[in-house]
Amino acid sequence: MLLIVTDDGDLLMHLRDDIEGVVHRGCWAGFGGAVDPGESFEDALRREILEETGVSLRRATFLADVVDEVSEGGRGDLVRMFVS
Repeated sequence: MLLIVTDDGDLLMHLRDDIEGVVHRGCWAGFGGAVDPGESFEDALRREILEETGVSLRRATFLADVVDEVSEGGRGDLVRMFVS
């Protein structure tokens, strides 16, 4: 997941689809997605950001690893968080 902080300090996020099968549907979130087989976390992040925003990510700073267990629908997935 990438947290995008703008030059003026705002946080850019997206509203997740509110449809059946989407984890944390209808919630605000950072950008990102699943890691494909054989793909690094960083490569997956770049691919997902390009797919979701059309922006080529040049640099991101690792923040933390967290486990998604905090809300209904959390599946215990590892979430690697970055900021740019």
